[in-house]
Amino acid sequence: MTSQSPWRFVVFYFNKDDPRIWAPKRTKLGWTLNLAHNASWLILGGLTLSLIVAAGVVAYGVHVR
Repeated sequence: MTSQSPWRFVVFYFNKDDPRIWAPKRTKLGWTLNLAHNASWLILGGLTLSLIVAAGVVAYGVHVR
C-alpha cells in the first residue's frame, strides 16, 4: 500500500496529520500553508481582504478631514 502525497496539483500542501500551519516547500526555498488546517484558510482570507482594501485605497483614495 502506497501513501498518498500531501501535495495536491504539485503546489498545494494538504496534510491533516501534519500539525504545522506553515510547512517547508518541496524546493526547500520558502514556506507554504498547510491547507488542511482551518487557520491557514483564515490567513488566506485575511491576506485577500487586505489586498482588496489596499487596491480600493489606491484606486479611490481615502479622504481624511
